[in-house]
Amino acid sequence: TDAGVRAYLPVTGQYTGTVVDANGKYTFAVSGGRWELGIWPKGSNNWYFPGPYPVVEFVNDSSSETKTVNFTVPAADTKLVVKTTDENNVILPSVGVVVDVVSAGTSTSGSSTTQSFFAKTDAGGLASFGLKPGTYYIRGYLLDSAGYINPPEQSVSINSGETKDVRLVFKKPTPTTTVFIKGFTRLDDGRAIDAFVWAWSEKGQFADIRSGVDGTFSFQVA
Repeated sequence: TDAGVRAYLPVTGQYTGTVVDANGKYTFAVSGGRWELGIWPKGSNNWYFPGPYPVVEFVNDSSSETKTVNFTVPAADTKLVVKTTDENNVILPSVGVVVDVVSAGTSTSGSSTTQSFFAKTDAGGLASFGLKPGTYYIRGYLLDSAGYINPPEQSVSINSGETKDVRLVFKKPTPTTTVFIKGFTRLDDGRAIDAFVWAWSEKGQFADIRSGVDGTFSFQVA
């Protein structure tokens, strides 16, 4: 009952969806076209849908069609526990943690069929995920304003019935470990705009900032 259902229309990049009711049922309306469907845990990280991801197609006219798509979720029999600290082993709560089946350096071309899980660490700096056996990529995120550099992505392989512990260490930037990325955000006619700017590395690190009203931005990265 804690499932969200998502439909993706590749031709336009459009997403829509809903959540299931108390009986695990769902219904929502879409336009005509070829839709890819998927589900994800909503409000928990205690299950994992491995696919296959169904596709449904509706005609592009005024006719009404109804199609039924059912999902069966296998029971998760592994557990991943992620702990977030600084380099002095001080617990960092409310850190965003992503567990993905693909590395940050892998292009997915906007497909909805990739699988990832998100949680924020609790007051003890912990986030737990119920998963199927396999290899996963773990990334942690704090806003640049928090004063830390996001750690490199870690990979872990989990066997059936196993519990794995992973520690993500956030470091303070220093002149010897960081560089600055600076620049401007402008419209094509040259006018400055304030905009959201982000950067990520092939190691899964991430940084973001918003440029000022004059279009300037600057942030530190490893």
